[in-house]
Amino acid sequence: MGDPRRPSRARVVALLVTLGLVVAAVVAAVSGSDAAARCGADPYGHCVALVETLSRRMGLLVGGTAVLMLLMVAGLLRMVSQDEARREQTASAPWE
Repeated sequence: MGDPRRPSRARVVALLVTLGLVVAAVVAAVSGSDAAARCGADPYGHCVALVETLSRRMGLLVGGTAVLMLLMVAGLLRMVSQDEARREQTASAPWE
């Protein structure tokens, strides 16, 4: 049916979602902790709330971007492998 070395689509999707969530969590945590320390004395807590919201948004954006980049790389690798298979097939066809 397919190449036994290739992982299933469900496994690839699960891996991509997991990697995206890990990247999002790391970016949100790092940006939140770095920016919250810069708020200083904020009696109403508006600065910290704003920083937390922006950190979550930035984390989701970077996580989504990481998933898109991985999908592009996977698509390019698939395109190259299919092109190589086509070249091998057409190169051997005249000799048969």
